[in-house]
Amino acid sequence: MGNLSPNNRYHAIMFSKPTSLAIKEIITGTDLFLNLSPETKEHLAKSFVKVKVPKNKVVIKQGEHGDALYLVATGSFSVYVTTDGKKEKVGEIKPGSCFGEGALVTDEPRNATVISEQIGTVYRIGREEFKKAFKDRSEELKAFVKLISRRSRALHRSVFRPEPRRIKELISTVSLFSGVGAKLISELEPQMEWIFLPGGETLMRQGDKADGMYVVVNGSLVYEVRNLENTIVSTGSFSKGDIIGEIALLTGEPRTATVVATLSCEIVKISTAAFEAVFSKHPPSMYAITKLIAERFSNDRMGKRMPKQARSIITLFPLQKDLSARNFAQNLSQALKKFGRTAIIESRDFKKRLGNREYAVSDLLESLYQMQDSHEFLILCPDF
Repeated sequence: MGNLSPNNRYHAIMFSKPTSLAIKEIITGTDLFLNLSPETKEHLAKSFVKVKVPKNKVVIKQGEHGDALYLVATGSFSVYVTTDGKKEKVGEIKPGSCFGEGALVTDEPRNATVISEQIGTVYRIGREEFKKAFKDRSEELKAFVKLISRRSRALHRSVFRPEPRRIKELISTVSLFSGVGAKLISELEPQMEWIFLPGGETLMRQGDKADGMYVVVNGSLVYEVRNLENTIVSTGSFSKGDIIGEIALLTGEPRTATVVATLSCEIVKISTAAFEAVFSKHPPSMYAITKLIAERFSNDRMGKRMPKQARSIITLFPLQKDLSARNFAQNLSQALKKFGRTAIIESRDFKKRLGNREYAVSDLLESLYQMQDSHEFLILCPDF
């Protein structure tokens, strides 16, 4: 079955022009569009077409060529990848997330199949409409294309939302939610947004409007805070299990730091609206969690919160042919051991973990995530 398009015959699918305000609200809350200017978001909002999708309908199919991106407004969609004839579900797509973005910048075949699990609504934008929205915005377009390319290379699992069970397990281990109970977390899980943030991309900028908090599932990020003279006055890092921007749930004040991914990250976002909608039904839990957030904020201001050991990945690139990367890595490892657990990673280590099968960038990331859990320093040593 082909791509979902006004030119293809799909029964019970209705196309209409959405209000730009409705689509703009969804765009603003979607991670793919985080760093676009308000003007570009405005142009994009006018270019989307609203599409009603019936249950069990193939929206895009692996191997076929596509020419559009889809933004989910309502409903639930499952993502399947077929490898060596074996079909495997690799994730889910919920409202506020998008799929098919690779088709906006490349003619390569779709690398996954997306099927609706229930009646839903998506917003569709074709390649030509997308290009028109970026007219006279060449630099912004280059940055956006670069982001899409990074996301596409990271497939398959990281980009897509995992099964609800896994998200609930991850959130249950976060200190802020450790005492709220499984029932409340089950209510909160469907409201959470799954974000894949490629390394080098910005999660938030100092001064941005705050609309929720983030939980780092995997990966590494760094932050910096600047004063009115634009001088950096504070820096730090975030890694697995850390919470970012939780004070926004209480105050709604603008972001106080700029946060950038140093390693491709899997992140869960809990919007202020979702937090209030769920916790307002459970006053004791809301009181307990807001009290904990306030205490964390107070400890930060007083400098009482214990700093977390930063985790670093160091990549070596010899600049001369006669230099031994392995010898340098061993010396560096010995020097760093006084500051934390250190490991040298070579290609054979990945092969040992992954075997001889074909693997994607996401598999390499998963291996890095696992090794990073037990080391403060990972040194990536090239074979040459």
